[in-house]
Amino acid sequence: MIKKISLLLIIILLMAASAYSQPYDLTINVTDKMINKLLTAIGPISGEEEYTVMMIKGLCKWKIENPVIKLEPNKSWFEADVTVSSGNLTYTDRITGLVKVNYNQMKDRLELSLEHIYIDLKIKAFGKEKVIKTLDAVNYYKTPFYFDGPGKISEEFEFEMPDGSLKKIKTAVKNYDIQVLKGLIQMKANLDFVDAAKIKVVTKPTTTPQPSTSAVDEKDSKKKKKEKKKTQKTKK
Repeated sequence: MIKKISLLLIIILLMAASAYSQPYDLTINVTDKMINKLLTAIGPISGEEEYTVMMIKGLCKWKIENPVIKLEPNKSWFEADVTVSSGNLTYTDRITGLVKVNYNQMKDRLELSLEHIYIDLKIKAFGKEKVIKTLDAVNYYKTPFYFDGPGKISEEFEFEMPDGSLKKIKTAVKNYDIQVLKGLIQMKANLDFVDAAKIKVVTKPTTTPQPSTSAVDEKDSKKKKKEKKKTQKTKK
């Protein structure tokens, strides 16, 4: 009985070890430090909104500064300072929004997109602050931040053969795994290398444009008129 239990424990440990030690050909780390360098290079994002409250028109200006993206295993988010100016009121708020992390296999790239960054636009009326509009600043970060995936490191390279010819080799991502860890995104992948000459290129068949139905009908009509005229001349 003890031997059976020991054997069962060994099998369980081996299965657990294989689950956590799957080998990958390549591992790429994208740190939040690098992502935030990109945000810094983009710089402040600003805009303005017109408003009308109790027949009073005005302009509300806002500016997003000091943006950062923070990465955690269960949650990744965006943080920034926003300064809003409207009439005689100027204030600064801290805004946040979730970050969606995705690996686009078709384009072989890591994509980070922002989801809902709400800004409360306020004015001061009769001594009280009032929210006149809630703006979603994600509309100003429409383009996702993206970084090249494992297959982009060397999409194609050439190898000189003994006869002096060059063989082109293509790189393709076979399978992948993506993990969000504290402070970084880790991409792991197995790669395939294929002789470029053996890749079949599918081309679309060329089609001859067909005349439209109206054009055919018009042609038939002209033909019938000519035949009718010939018949009338023969009778005469």
